[in-house]
Amino acid sequence: MPIEIERKFLVDLEPAAWPVELLAASAADILQGYVTAPDGETEIRLRRICEVPAPGGVEDAELPLAPPVYKLAVKYDLPGSSWSGERQELEGRMTGEDFEKSWPLTAGSSLEKRRVSYGFWLPNDKMLAVAVDTFGGRLSGLQMIEVEFETRKEAEAFEHPYFFGREVTDDRRYRNRNLASADRLPSD
Repeated sequence: MPIEIERKFLVDLEPAAWPVELLAASAADILQGYVTAPDGETEIRLRRICEVPAPGGVEDAELPLAPPVYKLAVKYDLPGSSWSGERQELEGRMTGEDFEKSWPLTAGSSLEKRRVSYGFWLPNDKMLAVAVDTFGGRLSGLQMIEVEFETRKEAEAFEHPYFFGREVTDDRRYRNRNLASADRLPSD
């Protein structure tokens, strides 16, 4: 079963001020909602992903954007693990019709965000996927960075660069399913 290994950080320095070597590879508007309660061990997520032009990218009016992609995911914490950055994840596609029929189940537990994906080179010449989520609606103003890893050892060894903000991997308030049912931004 696939394992999601990630660390999360708040945005400290706007991506426009990041080193020029980090070019946005893709961008998407994401609508996601949760069928499960925020305090449940297992989360069931519905997601609609709509591709948008990447910032700083070349826009070509001749090339249409891809149609929306609809996904269903089930995530849960690893038994016996005390670290929030590692969870089991099953994800698959669903039809737009099934998404629309299921969406009412997420009432009161949804969010919207724009995700811009970047490639980040490590000193060992390995590239990591870095995503910056800019939230909308009642979560407007929140920007979060997610970095995914292949192994927990890589995740633990990762030293985040100066342009990342405070790490929130273990702060459950910043889990998307908790943000989806929050009525305002987390306060520190």
